Amino acid sequence: MKPTVDVLIGSPLSGHEARFLRKLYADLEPVGATILANFYARQRQIDFFVITDFHAALLELKGLPHPVFGHQNGPWIIEEPSGKRVPYPGPNPWHQTLQQKYALNDEMRAYARAPRRPFFREFNAYVCIDPEIHPRSRVPRPDQRFR
Repeated sequence: MKPTVDVLIGSPLSGHEARFLRKLYADLEPVGATILANFYARQRQIDFFVITDFHAALLELKGLPHPVFGHQNGPWIIEEPSGKRVPYPGPNPWHQTLQQKYALNDEMRAYARAPRRPFFREFNAYVCIDPEIHPRSRVPRPDQRFR
């Protein structure tokens, strides 16, 4: 049987979010998946949650076409086309993604009414930079922090 990709959308997507969803759908079509897009967990907006037969992951999407500089802790900086460096306009994306992971964990535990081990150990979380990370960017490489 041919794999399918099911997409469930909480709120409408547009711009880079819609383009990312199309790309994600195409990438997952050969293996099949369920994609939950643009929904809330404990007042935190979740961009994407992807479930396959072998993996589950929360994806926090950031549209950053210019160089970005930051660490797992502290503020991030964006380099504008003029070369001027300005603070990233939101919270640290690593911290934001971690908080979203915990919020989704809490929702899953409440739904399952399960006092057992935390669900956040069952899925990973990633910061995704779209369309791609600028080659001059300096941000941490993926690690075990969200696993």
